[in-house]
Amino acid sequence: MFRDHFKDERYFQESTNRLKATLDVKKKELLAKPQPYYMEYYAMADGLGIYISLAYSRGVLVKDLVAPCREMLDFYTLCIKPDDDYSDGGGLIYSQLLSMVAMGVLLDTRDALERLGNKLAGVGYHDYLMSFLVRYAIPGYKQTEELLWPEDAGCLKLKEITQSNKADAADGMYEYLQKFYYTRNNLEDEYNSHKKSDNTYIGYWSFESAAIAKVMQLDDSKLKTSPYYPYDMLHGDPPGATGPADLPPAPGAKGPDEEKTAKKKWWQF
Repeated sequence: MFRDHFKDERYFQESTNRLKATLDVKKKELLAKPQPYYMEYYAMADGLGIYISLAYSRGVLVKDLVAPCREMLDFYTLCIKPDDDYSDGGGLIYSQLLSMVAMGVLLDTRDALERLGNKLAGVGYHDYLMSFLVRYAIPGYKQTEELLWPEDAGCLKLKEITQSNKADAADGMYEYLQKFYYTRNNLEDEYNSHKKSDNTYIGYWSFESAAIAKVMQLDDSKLKTSPYYPYDMLHGDPPGATGPADLPPAPGAKGPDEEKTAKKKWWQF
C-alpha cells in the first residue's frame, strides 16, 4: 500500500532499511551510556521522526508506527534541558517539533505527548499551535494565544483555521494544503528535495494538517486528494491492508559501503 506521490517504492525501501539499521545500533549505544549528552537524545528523536515519515510513505501499517512515535517523543523530551529558558523557542526547530507533536496526536501516543507537553510548559515554551495540539493529550493544558512565529503565513493560516467553524475550517485546510504548505518559504531546504540526488527526501506529509483535522473532528474527505495529507495516519489503514513487501535489489545496485551519502548536519546520522 505505497503512499508517496513523488518517489518510487525502491527508494523508500532502501531508505527505511538503511535508517532502521542505524537507529537500532545507535539506540543500543545510547542506552548503554550512564549519562548521554542532550544532543544524543535529539539525534535519536530526529532519526525516528525521519523514519516515521519514510515508513509511512513506503506503506508501513499505521499501527506499526505507534511504538517509534512514542520513542521519538520521549527522546525529544529528554533532549530539552530542564534548567534552560525556552520562552523564545530556544534552539528547538519549530517545524520539526510541530510535526512531531502532530504525529503524537495522529498515532494517539497520549502518554508520551503528555510528558513532552509538561516538559515544554516547564521550560517556558509557549506557542498557540503547539498548545492547541498538546491539549489533545492534556485537556487542561493552558492554551497560549500567541504564535511563536507570528510573521509566518502558514502558522497564521493554521491559527485562523483552528478558530473557524468546522465547515470553514475544512475549506481553510484545503486552501492551506493547496497554497501555503508546499512552498519554498514554508519547507525551506526540504522544498523540491524529491528532485535531488542526495537521498534527503523523506516525504512531504503535512502531519499538522491531519492532527488539527483530528482535534477539530473535521470532514476531511476533500483533503484526502492532497498528496501532502496523511489520511491513513488519521483514519487508519483500509481493511485488509498489509505492509510493504521487499523488492529485489535493483540490477547493478551498490552495496551500503559503496553508496554516496549526502553531507549531513553534525547531529544527524
